[in-house]
Amino acid sequence: MPTWRRSHPNYRCHRLANRVARILDASGMIHLLRAVVGVVTSITALFLPAVKMVDFYHNSLWPPIKPVGDFLFEHRADGAFLLLLCLTILHFVIFVLSRYKQIDRRKIERTLDTLANRHFAKPDDEKHHYRATVFKARSLPLLGSWLGIVARNGDKYRRMRTIFSIDRENRDRNTSLAGECWWQGGTIIRSVAAFDEESEGEERERAIQSYIKDTLISRDEFDAMAVKSCVFLLTCIKIDGKKWGVLVLDSTDPEVCPSRHTVKKRTRANLEHSVAILSEMLR
Repeated sequence: MPTWRRSHPNYRCHRLANRVARILDASGMIHLLRAVVGVVTSITALFLPAVKMVDFYHNSLWPPIKPVGDFLFEHRADGAFLLLLCLTILHFVIFVLSRYKQIDRRKIERTLDTLANRHFAKPDDEKHHYRATVFKARSLPLLGSWLGIVARNGDKYRRMRTIFSIDRENRDRNTSLAGECWWQGGTIIRSVAAFDEESEGEERERAIQSYIKDTLISRDEFDAMAVKSCVFLLTCIKIDGKKWGVLVLDSTDPEVCPSRHTVKKRTRANLEHSVAILSEMLR
């Protein structure tokens, strides 16, 4: 039987690895590296002719730049080797990135803006938060798997460092409602008691434990959270029949949770339709 107390093994390693993965996901990184290759190539093409000119015009060099010319000529072999090495490394990194699936984050964020506006009608932005987030399942040998943020709507909370543990074999290592949704491979609509940020002492600790229990998160994940939502609409993202990640819509506004059975049914259908659109964008 699954328990409410979930654990996130290798939490700190996952956070570090997730930062690197988000850089690899960024579609602009490969274009930046190609620009750097162009600059290094130009420097390399100019380096050897410049060294030859220094040698030929050595005696007539302007005195202030003569030490620089002497240094370049003396280390001409080392300089040429380092430039060629940099080019080789850059080309290799570009080759690796070109094989890695690049994600158009801006396009997804525009879609998430639309989804948040559709599911959270009449938002009270001054008092509450309304978010739509795409999590992607990531993994590393020996360190296990986790859900990391790919994109989020709006301009708030752009750090996007939240991660949750997932595990195909052990349900209790699937943390948060997002991890549970990934485990089930379906859709979850749930509301929990709002967390009281102003509570103190023992009362606060009880509130923390209650929130952890209701949302299935680990204590490390709770401590890293900037927003403690109380309404969650989640559905698993699948591509070609395989679990890819999770779409999470969450809010601190308890009024936006669908209550009636018919409303929940319509919300579930809308979520599944939204995921179908996202799946085509992420394919």
